[in-house]
Amino acid sequence: MHHFRIMDSKTALILHGWPGINLKDEYFLSFLKNKGYKVHMPYLFGTDFNFSSEDVYKQITGRLKGKKPDLIIGISFGGIILPNIAKQYPDSKLIFIATATSFKPKPGFFKLLMNMADKKGAIWFAQRILEFPDPLVEVLYKSGYPFKGEDTEKKLYEEDMKFNISLIKKIPASKDAELVKFAFKTDNSMVLKN
Repeated sequence: MHHFRIMDSKTALILHGWPGINLKDEYFLSFLKNKGYKVHMPYLFGTDFNFSSEDVYKQITGRLKGKKPDLIIGISFGGIILPNIAKQYPDSKLIFIATATSFKPKPGFFKLLMNMADKKGAIWFAQRILEFPDPLVEVLYKSGYPFKGEDTEKKLYEEDMKFNISLIKKIPASKDAELVKFAFKTDNSMVLKN
């Protein structure tokens, strides 16, 4: 877990996205620090973190060590988790960044892989894919996350893709399967309706 030493008067919890984020240089951490927040950002995709409806809340609160967050930020996949945590902290302010109410991948190879998360042999297959040379993984990545921006943004997309692939390769395939199962079971549309 990353801790940034700052005043203890306020607590912020950041739930990062998949495949993980290196937020140490992000401007909003400086902003939170300047506003007097102590930032808690547990790494969600380690082998010591279990994704089940019952365990997520217990694990997050355990890592907060009794602190009640004044602010909870959910980024992408972290935003799918956020409503489950926020129910226990009704006074917390919530920020969702690039978050959907549920996880429904579009058709294509990526969706096929996601649907295989519960199938026998899928973890073995996914692990073999992660062992492919990066150029092949990039082709698969682009099929799941095709570039849809302006030509001026293409370089940033390519850099982001390479960074994400480096993070994806560090997450065990069994953890990815656990995440997919959790995401497919989570639908926050009713929670976020209010």
